[in-house]
Amino acid sequence: MEEMGRKHDAHLRQKEQEIASLQHGLKKAHQDVESMTAEMNTVKEHYGSLMTEKEGTMSKELDSLWTELQAEQEQRRILESRNAELETNLRQTQKALKQKEDDKYPDWDYIQNMLPGSVAEWGMKSKELDYNDTIIVLLRDLMKLKVAKPASEKHVTIKDENLAPTDPKYFIGLGLSSDLPKYLRYKGKIPNRHISRRDLRALIRDTWEQKAAYDALPARRGQVSTLADFLYAYLRKRFGSQEIVAEWGYNIHEACRKHRFYSVEIQLFFGVLTDTFDEEIYHHQTQTIERLKTMFYRMDMDLHDGKARGVVPKSAAVQMLGRVWTQKDERQIEQLINALDADQPGTMLTYRWLFQADAESMFLDIVREQEMELREGYLSGIACTLLATFQAMSTTPAPSTRASTTSPAAQAKSPIEQLASQKISSLDASRALARYDPQKSKKEIDALVGRGFGVRPGEVKLRSVVSGDKFIENLRRGILYAGSSQKT
Repeated sequence: MEEMGRKHDAHLRQKEQEIASLQHGLKKAHQDVESMTAEMNTVKEHYGSLMTEKEGTMSKELDSLWTELQAEQEQRRILESRNAELETNLRQTQKALKQKEDDKYPDWDYIQNMLPGSVAEWGMKSKELDYNDTIIVLLRDLMKLKVAKPASEKHVTIKDENLAPTDPKYFIGLGLSSDLPKYLRYKGKIPNRHISRRDLRALIRDTWEQKAAYDALPARRGQVSTLADFLYAYLRKRFGSQEIVAEWGYNIHEACRKHRFYSVEIQLFFGVLTDTFDEEIYHHQTQTIERLKTMFYRMDMDLHDGKARGVVPKSAAVQMLGRVWTQKDERQIEQLINALDADQPGTMLTYRWLFQADAESMFLDIVREQEMELREGYLSGIACTLLATFQAMSTTPAPSTRASTTSPAAQAKSPIEQLASQKISSLDASRALARYDPQKSKKEIDALVGRGFGVRPGEVKLRSVVSGDKFIENLRRGILYAGSSQKT
């Protein structure tokens, strides 16, 4: 019994300990809850104030952005208004420019009604040119007339067929014959592009430049292509299609034929293209222009203590021209002076402009024209010497050959025309050349005789004979100059 009481007391003490432990844990839990509640209240207070501050900041930013948006919208309305105003002004400007473009070409019908006689030649010269270029053409012709030769000395080269007021809309292809240059081989209708003189000169200069680069290629090994063959290769590479090649080929050919009387540059290109001239003539003229450019540069350096400024006094330039071109007469020097005045009025000359690739320099045009005049003068001198030789050698010339040298009808013709019906031996040609140009060496004379007879110098036979017109035609193909070396 006592044992059971002890167990009961022990059990009660255990329960009391458990109750005390539970009460302690409960008290601890209440303390934790109170602590957490306090912390939670602190967090709520902190975040509450933070959110209130954040909301205020965002509200201010929103108001600021709204104000900026309204300002941007107002600016946009202003820009739209200005844009509409600019578009209106642009349309008015375009309309005015279109009217100006429509009015910038001469009205040849009106001019024809206001002037007596025919203006077909001027219409042809000024076709597709604006007023500025038309005035340039007029001034250049006036400059030429100012120092032109007397009417009896002029050589009329412009034919009526080249003064047609209108051009065909189409060309008819000449076929596919192997006798034709490759750039003209085509069957069918070809549209006429009416290439202007300025565009044609740009094409010609680019063609010469490309040909020089092509002939200089290592693969060519010094072989020089003909201009006709290169023009075909040039157009073929540029356009590909034979139809387009023919279109440009025919248009370039026709433009050269039409404009060749107004530009030595075009005349020479067309002559080489059609195998009338050797390409050497072009290179000779190019070298003459380069030598002239070098002389201007050296004079510039001398006048400005070794510093080239690109500008020289025109009076000094005129003195230089007379000093280095002693073979030119007063008329030719005056032509050059007038051309310089037409290019650049005033006392100073910006010579660099004259030699720019895109410059339309009247001075260089006159230089080229005078180079061609010197060639014709040289041929005329040879013809005169040959005619004098024939007259001295024959006391009773045959009517069919040498009677024409003294007849009144023959005297009305130029020496070259009189020589056309003569028969020239190689011996006559050699003697005449030596007498007319005594400074030439025998080798140079033999080369000219060979060219005149259409053979190599060593292949000319002593008793070979050629007609006078053929002799002059063959000589005209190549370079001609007085003396034993080329002169500027």
